[in-house]
Amino acid sequence: MRFLGCAYLFCPYLWVCYIVYTNNLKYMKKTLIFSLLLFFVATSVSAFSLRSSGKSMLDQISAYLLSKFSRSRTITPRITTTPSPTVSAILNTSASQKSRRTSTPTPKATLTPTPTPTLMLAPTKTPTPIPTATATPIPNPFLYPLHTNITATVFWVGEPVGNGSSEDNAISAYDDFWQTSYGGYDDYSYIRTLANNYFPTTFTPKENPFYLDLPYDDLNVGANFNTRTSIIPWAIGQSNPRNYSFIKNHWVKIQKGTAVCYGQIEDAGPYVYNDANYVFGANDARPVSTQAKNAGMDVSPALRDCLGFTGLNNADNKVNWQFVNESDVPFGPWKIIITTSQVNQP
Repeated sequence: MRFLGCAYLFCPYLWVCYIVYTNNLKYMKKTLIFSLLLFFVATSVSAFSLRSSGKSMLDQISAYLLSKFSRSRTITPRITTTPSPTVSAILNTSASQKSRRTSTPTPKATLTPTPTPTLMLAPTKTPTPIPTATATPIPNPFLYPLHTNITATVFWVGEPVGNGSSEDNAISAYDDFWQTSYGGYDDYSYIRTLANNYFPTTFTPKENPFYLDLPYDDLNVGANFNTRTSIIPWAIGQSNPRNYSFIKNHWVKIQKGTAVCYGQIEDAGPYVYNDANYVFGANDARPVSTQAKNAGMDVSPALRDCLGFTGLNNADNKVNWQFVNESDVPFGPWKIIITTSQVNQP
């Protein structure tokens, strides 16, 4: 019915177009009357058809014209649709996920270690340590008493008696052949210099030219010999051999102003030979001798010039002195030749 209505509608149109095109006007009047009749019939048919389909005539005509007389055809893309999951599949998936979330893992079995039996050892008796004998330590050199502001005079190997000397210094308290052992006469009459290490210039000595004396003789004075192993700090606890001196060759540190020099004890004096309180006392006692301005030490020409004494042989020089151990004596000209000989009294 729809096609028939459309044919009735367009046939008069096509006829009119043909008459106009051929310019055949004698048929124009008849054509118009015929077209109106066809139009009325087509309208009636179309109205009946459209009333039964529920759509307007205009919509039907437009759709027909677009589908039949459009010069360009529209290509409709092919749409691939994914089938929707069924309700049962969705419910099954949900239930599976829920069961995975709420499922409780099965705990793993753990092994309980078997305790190892503890060995009970029988108590052992701790041995009693055996006491060992220890040597008497040599006192710390810094604990040796410091003697201050002591008058020091000068003496030398080979010095005769007189002119301030009470002894013949060709011999000493410990060596009856001191000048021979030393190697010559240690002339005091000229100034020694560091360029020559304060050594004598007329010969090379066999023993240390940095020598001195203190008023304590530990070998030839009976009372000193008997008590020396309880008075001399580095001899305490030692045996007491007859032909040995603990004083000879021991080191002494001497300071005058900023000058510091070291020497070895090779004689006893001046003037006094048993002044233990002054030599070993800890209270900075004064020498008991009143001679030469209470002189408490004699020094060699090498020590005199090393310390910078004024004058060649007087009692105008004051020093500080202290015993030291050999291991604490720094290197200097006083260590070029070290005296090691002991008592020489045939």
